[in-house]
Amino acid sequence: RLGTPFAHLLRLAELDETVLERLVMGGSMMGVAMDDAAVPVVKTTNCILAATAAEFPAPAPEQPCIRCGMCEVACPAGLMPQQLYWYARAQDLDAAREHDIADCIECGACAWVCPSNIPLVQYYRASKAEIQQQRRDQFQRFKTEFRAVDHRHTDDRANTVIVDQERDQEFEQFA
Repeated sequence: RLGTPFAHLLRLAELDETVLERLVMGGSMMGVAMDDAAVPVVKTTNCILAATAAEFPAPAPEQPCIRCGMCEVACPAGLMPQQLYWYARAQDLDAAREHDIADCIECGACAWVCPSNIPLVQYYRASKAEIQQQRRDQFQRFKTEFRAVDHRHTDDRANTVIVDQERDQEFEQFA
């Protein structure tokens, strides 16, 4: 059921929490690590991995990119993960957008084949979140500007009505 804490499901599965090394929601490649078992099941929860250290060893340390191109070959969306990585690291969001970072399906294939153990998808998610935040901020600015312009027009219309009423009153005096 939606809202059920992971901890409750783990108890039902009779999991020995002393051997739990990592809790992942969403699968081994596209999943997101959960820091707390109190996280609830949500609509997009499709699986929960409760892994031991032997099943899910800690990732090897990240090394510098050697530009081998294996990530590009593995990418099912036909993107250039290597370039997206450089843009994400440099926080060059415009270039990342131009290279279609939004089209990344975050499958993890690129990170899986990377001999340098670079968590590419994490970089892409962070950049996509930043781009989304910029869009929200821009929308908020446009909305605020529109309201300001709309109020000015409303004030102009109100002033026009008052002027028209005053003119009508003056005409009535002469009639």
